[in-house]
Formats: sequence, C-alpha cells, structure tokens
Amino acid sequence: MFQNQAPGLGRAMRSKSAETQDIARREKCPRRVFWVLSVVIGLVVFHGFSDVARAADRGYGFAVFGVIDAVSVKPGQAVAAGDVLARLDDRVYRARLNTARSALDLANNAVTLAEKEYDRVKQRYDDLSASGQALEQADVGLRTAKRDRAKAEEAHLRAQWDLDHATLTSPVAGTVKSVSGYRGLLANPAIAAPPVVVITTP
Repeated sequence: MFQNQAPGLGRAMRSKSAETQDIARREKCPRRVFWVLSVVIGLVVFHGFSDVARAADRGYGFAVFGVIDAVSVKPGQAVAAGDVLARLDDRVYRARLNTARSALDLANNAVTLAEKEYDRVKQRYDDLSASGQALEQADVGLRTAKRDRAKAEEAHLRAQWDLDHATLTSPVAGTVKSVSGYRGLLANPAIAAPPVVVITTP
C-alpha cells in the first residue's frame, strides 16, 4: 500500500517544489526590473547634475566700496582666469596706500632708533653707569616702537588689499553672460546688489 502511494507522493512534492520555484522567479522579476530602473534613473540624474556642474553661472562683484570707473568686458566675451573685468576709481585707495607706506617707514625707523637706544643703555647698565630705571625706560620705548610698527604693518596690508580689490578680475575661465555694472555705478559690498559681471563656466 505504501509502495503504491510513494510515487504519487513524490510527484506531488516535485510539482509543489516546481511551483514554489516558479513563484520565487516571478517575485524576483519585479525586483530585477526595479533595480534596473533605479540604475537607469540614477544615471540620468547623475548626468543631469554633471551637466549643471559643468556649466554654471557665477556672479562677481567688488569687495571694496567705490565708484566704477571702467568695465572691461561685454556679454559673449570669452575671459581667462586673471582677466580684468572692471575697475573702481582707485585714487582714494592709492592715496591711503601711500600714507600707510610712509607711516610704516617711520615706524621702522622708530624701531631701529629704539633698538639702538636700548643697546646703548643696556651696555651702560652692564658697566654700572646707568640705572635700572633707565634700562626699563629704554625697554618700554622699544616695546612701544615695535607695537606701533605692528599697527603700521597692519594698516599697510589693509591699504594694499583695498587697492588690489579695486580691480575686479575673473578667478575662472569662461564666457561673460551678463554685465550689470557700468561707469559711475556705486559699488557697495555691504548691501545686496546684482553682481557686476556674470560668467558662465564650462
């Protein structure tokens, strides 16, 4: 009796197994389709972002206050990194730089004199011909001169930075898309304003 039932039971089990495998294959199929679609969509989005990254509009304006004296580019013009885009009337900045340079020269001379005075008093102090108070005064004079020189150096660097940024140069290569700046326009970096020049980068 059991021998007669065994073949039928085996066929039923094989049929059940085949059905299970078929169901599994059908379940995997949508997953594969979903995975393929995800990859395709991802590639499309990636290439889209790549195109945006390759071609971007960047606006540039002055970092210092002043009146625009000249604009050197026009829409559609190709520019290289370092090309001049526009200039401010920089006479005030040049005058400030000259004043700062003169002040720095005076400060350097003052430090030189203070160092010599300190060395002279220190030598006399070592020779027991100058008091400790005199040496202290010479030291204070030297430290004061060095502090004043540091301030003069800072002012000189600031004046040089201002003058350098009175000329607007392109930091990138590209094509000028638009120009909103013009001669006589007041450039004020402290307020929100359209960029002087917009450049499209490749």
